[in-house]
Amino acid sequence: MPPVTGKSSFEFERVNPASSPGKGNYTPQLTGTEAKYIYTPASPRGKQATPAYPPAALAAHAGRVKVVLRITIGTDGTVTQVAPALAGLPFSNPFSDQFEAAAEAAVRQWKFEPAEVRRLEPSDYRGTTIWSVTDTEKREMTVEVTFTFTEDGPAMIDRQ
Repeated sequence: MPPVTGKSSFEFERVNPASSPGKGNYTPQLTGTEAKYIYTPASPRGKQATPAYPPAALAAHAGRVKVVLRITIGTDGTVTQVAPALAGLPFSNPFSDQFEAAAEAAVRQWKFEPAEVRRLEPSDYRGTTIWSVTDTEKREMTVEVTFTFTEDGPAMIDRQ
């Protein structure tokens, strides 16, 4: 009989929608004569590691478990902080620490293109307003990541 492995998946949730309007790149209406700002949220770079279902929990048939972590992505694109998210509480079973540790070990390996804010300035060219990027600032970004661990197969990634 082949070895039994668990399965995990994850999805990202934006923590502060007010600081990151919309999904993907946010492009404001480019009208008027005032500077405008474009916010681009952090985006995953390459394949993201998925956590392994803890072997002791698998042997005990712990079943389906969700872990929600709050992660901060630094200006260099690395994960700089990891903490349990309130959305994931209460989470309590004999293997809670092992599931959380597996999820944290995975996110610590993740790399991102960091979030950015770009300043756009208007200028006039023959009666047409041309917008140019005059400054770019990398920003930290915090997101919540939900991990779902199940016993039925290899690890899968499910992002929304």
